[in-house]
Amino acid sequence: MMDHQLFHWLHGFSNQYDWLDAVMMAMTEHGPTFFALSLVVVFIYHLVKNHWQNTFATFTVAGLSMGATVGIGFLIKELYYRDRPFITYELELLITHNEASSFPSNHTLAAFAIAFAIFYVYRKLGVAYLVLAALMGLSRIYLGHHYPVDVISAAVIAVVVASVLLKVRYEETILRFLEKMKASRDSA
Repeated sequence: MMDHQLFHWLHGFSNQYDWLDAVMMAMTEHGPTFFALSLVVVFIYHLVKNHWQNTFATFTVAGLSMGATVGIGFLIKELYYRDRPFITYELELLITHNEASSFPSNHTLAAFAIAFAIFYVYRKLGVAYLVLAALMGLSRIYLGHHYPVDVISAAVIAVVVASVLLKVRYEETILRFLEKMKASRDSA
């Protein structure tokens, strides 16, 4: 199967180059923390630039998107179990991991949900977050924690969920709510 062949090719680079091992381990171990901290910095920066309504709406949609996507991921994991590659192939791991279902990748779900929501409003910044999300997903394959289909499916699920939330106009609904709050505060 192509999924397994691609996994073996990507995972085959592990333990070959110390610098690449270090980068991939950092993406898996510290990627989520970096993602969260950088989002706080970006959020504060845009608030200070006096774009508070748009910033609040964007980050609310990103949070809703991440929550919904990860929730769907947990539901899928409960309904469908897939062995992780390190179990199937008895691999020696650079970073240990639990034996829960491999499909889909939770790291990738969360990263792409946030990245796509940001991309929707802030294109250049969103591209940077999409690249980081892709690297995080790649690191999961490289380290033997996931198959490529686990990561690709997670990215697709995240983009679909974020798109639906954005399409339903949560962003505009939130903006209208904030404008009403401001108007009522100004009239008081």
